[in-house]
Amino acid sequence: MALSFTQKQRVEEIVLTTAIAIYVIALTAYAIGKHNSFTTYAWDLGIFDQAFWTTVNQDRWFEYTCERHLTESSSFFGVHFSPLLFTLIPAYYMFQRAETLLLLQSILLGLSAIPIYRIGRIYLEKKQVCLFALLYLLNPALHGVNSYDFHVQAFLPLTLGYLTYYELTGRTPEMLLAAFLSLAVQEQVVYILAAFALWKALR
Repeated sequence: MALSFTQKQRVEEIVLTTAIAIYVIALTAYAIGKHNSFTTYAWDLGIFDQAFWTTVNQDRWFEYTCERHLTESSSFFGVHFSPLLFTLIPAYYMFQRAETLLLLQSILLGLSAIPIYRIGRIYLEKKQVCLFALLYLLNPALHGVNSYDFHVQAFLPLTLGYLTYYELTGRTPEMLLAAFLSLAVQEQVVYILAAFALWKALR
């Protein structure tokens, strides 16, 4: 018996969810394995681990010590403006380990396959949509981000993915929210958004 459109979409979503779960488990295991073999660094895993630890234990907002020559406050916010980091504090508060940051990074990058899947539904045949998202999760460039310590830019594939999806579907309020969240990742994102605005104007 042929599956209905709703049933096919449900199957696609199950496949995508399973693929994301496998990605998160595999890449987290790899990243933690690297950490346990002493191949992670102060830049940037040590920076963020110490910055989160001082935030939750000493009420010193994202303070760390290895770049005091760059900022008098010793705060990460003296170097970069990344307020979206505050969303990760509850998870780090419960599990105060560098491994927590590596897991969170894998989750963020894995979830970025969702807007990719939704963009695929706009342009691709139904049979190709899941493959499109799966190929994204298999992209070595994505693995490279996941394999090198922890970086706040791990938020960007998710926020910019939704920014693109909402623009393509004409959902302006959601697009503006995604743009705001992207700006909250780091100050240099303003250049990406400027290029996005130019693309939108030309489109």
